[in-house]
Amino acid sequence: MAIMSAVTWQSTGIFLVALEDEFNWSRTLLSGAFAIARAEGALMGPVEGAITDRVGARWTILAGFFICAVGFLLFSQVNHPVTFYVVFIIIASGAGMGGYIPLATLINRWFYRKRTIATSILMIGGSIGGVLVPLLAWGIVTYGWRWVFGGIGAFILAAAFPIVAVIKDHPEDLGLNPDGETVDPKQQTTLPEGTPSHPRSSSLQRGPQFTAKQALHTWTFWAISISHAGTAIGMTTMGMHLVPHLTDQGLSLPMAGTVVLIVTSVSASFQLVGGWLGDHIDKRKVIFFFMMVHGVSLLFALAIDSFTTAAIFAIISGIGHGGRAPAATSIRGDYFGQRAFGTILGLSMVPANIGGIIIPLMAGFLFDIRGSYTITFLILASISFVGGFFILSIKPARTGAIHC
Repeated sequence: MAIMSAVTWQSTGIFLVALEDEFNWSRTLLSGAFAIARAEGALMGPVEGAITDRVGARWTILAGFFICAVGFLLFSQVNHPVTFYVVFIIIASGAGMGGYIPLATLINRWFYRKRTIATSILMIGGSIGGVLVPLLAWGIVTYGWRWVFGGIGAFILAAAFPIVAVIKDHPEDLGLNPDGETVDPKQQTTLPEGTPSHPRSSSLQRGPQFTAKQALHTWTFWAISISHAGTAIGMTTMGMHLVPHLTDQGLSLPMAGTVVLIVTSVSASFQLVGGWLGDHIDKRKVIFFFMMVHGVSLLFALAIDSFTTAAIFAIISGIGHGGRAPAATSIRGDYFGQRAFGTILGLSMVPANIGGIIIPLMAGFLFDIRGSYTITFLILASISFVGGFFILSIKPARTGAIHC
């Protein structure tokens, strides 16, 4: 998670500035590539989830690492907007198959009682990726972006096999059960009618076990999906435009990378906080509170005029995003179980990916015509606030029951 986060999501702003300086491309053109990548995610997210459910996370992740590595090696040779777009789609496809969906599916299979704190540890991997952003910025300034992108491709390729070698798709593969518990017949699950059996279905699968089709017919699915989009759209857009915004305010590229490092470091700390809270109190309330904090951070982004104010923004943003993320992922397991978790997770990310197409592209366009991100930040804050209220609209999860 750290590798995929560092070289894709966390570093997109660094890449944007480097390419803008090299080719003098507009931010609308640059944002368009990221928008197309989100479109790919909207289409491929459900497919990635279905592949994970069918062949396992291990092989999905290996394929994703290989595709992403090839994409970065090709990226180092880009000279034209068309090839830039094509290569960026390749990278986004690999990152999707090697990152969040298969890894979150693994966590959901291995944990039940402590699912949220386990998810928070996974999310910390994403935050650790931010530690590498200043290093990447330094490498681009010192050696040029082509050498850095080629090096990233080689590193991903070298890391793929050692990482995949230690992955096991199911605890049953090692003679274990979720949470390390023993079988209790009273905890066995009665599956909804029409749910297919699975050869590794654990007797400890408790709570509802939905198929993707069954999940799509519930309000809970759509409320969680819209709520997730409320923050994910903001993080996607800021991941692309925060560094350019900071350099517009007079910060150097390495200083802007340091701000990203602060965001991710604070986020890592509060991922543990949010993970612990999500396992002890109502996840809906945890998600709502941290989405409100995230919305406030986006409003504060309007006040950035120095490294000090940028650092304050980074702290607030890290608290909001970090505290929300683990509960927002694990809550799907509470309501829908693990039998089709990857597919359901991929489908539930479609609204966020659609918003991730429109808003970042709009942000680049508005900047090109107005020279400011003010309207963009106001829109992102509003989306975060609205998304927080959507999560409160669903009923509390109850083990063993189906909620619509």
